Amino acid sequence: MDLSDDYRDGFVDSLRVDTADSTRMAATRADRSSGNYTVFENGVYTACAPCRDDPKKPPLWQVKGARIIHDQTDKMLYFRERAARVLRRADGVPAYFSTPDPTRQAQDGFLMPGFSSVSTYGYGVETPFYWAIAPDYDATFTPRFTSKQGVLMQAEFRQRLLNGSYQIRAMASTSWIPRLRGQSGDRQFRGGVETKGEFALNDKWVWGWEGVALTDYMFLSDYRLAQYKDPLQSFLTLPTEAVSSFT
Repeated sequence: MDLSDDYRDGFVDSLRVDTADSTRMAATRADRSSGNYTVFENGVYTACAPCRDDPKKPPLWQVKGARIIHDQTDKMLYFRERAARVLRRADGVPAYFSTPDPTRQAQDGFLMPGFSSVSTYGYGVETPFYWAIAPDYDATFTPRFTSKQGVLMQAEFRQRLLNGSYQIRAMASTSWIPRLRGQSGDRQFRGGVETKGEFALNDKWVWGWEGVALTDYMFLSDYRLAQYKDPLQSFLTLPTEAVSSFT
């Protein structure tokens, strides 16, 4: 370790950092300059806790970069290769990447795009945009551009309250019916709304709902929307089911 007199600049070899919010970063070398920028060489970043059964086991996910640049003023982490200026994800696929550092809860911006190919709508590409409206609620807009059916618009709103949370997701498109199900007809508006909420009455009882409304039975199946449900399984598990409930 070599630091300036005021600890403003310096470098560290073989660095490992464990932060107060349980995120971890390791690097073969770290250089700090201008009292603001820290560059980690061959860096690894993860927010996963070590495995309880085997702490030496690799974490569930981690992000690697030949260079990880931390901008403390903007509170951002930039992952870059040394020459190509791209990030290598955990699976080894090159991709440029940046993310807020752990001191920031969220930031507006485009999320990872998605690609698909299905006979009902042809080739599709999604470009999600995340809007961090406030610390307790946000929205995500996900247009899907398809080669056969035009644009499928998707929007999701989430809010967390003191005793629970709820979310609403809406989808809409104008589809060419013969291409989808072999029926006669012209272009037709198709769409749906999904919502889920859960709130605590006390430490033993909760109440909530799950609601689904669709324009037609095959909408979710034709657009393969079940595979885009959120990680907490909030929405439908089968594309042809639309079950509403109140508990």
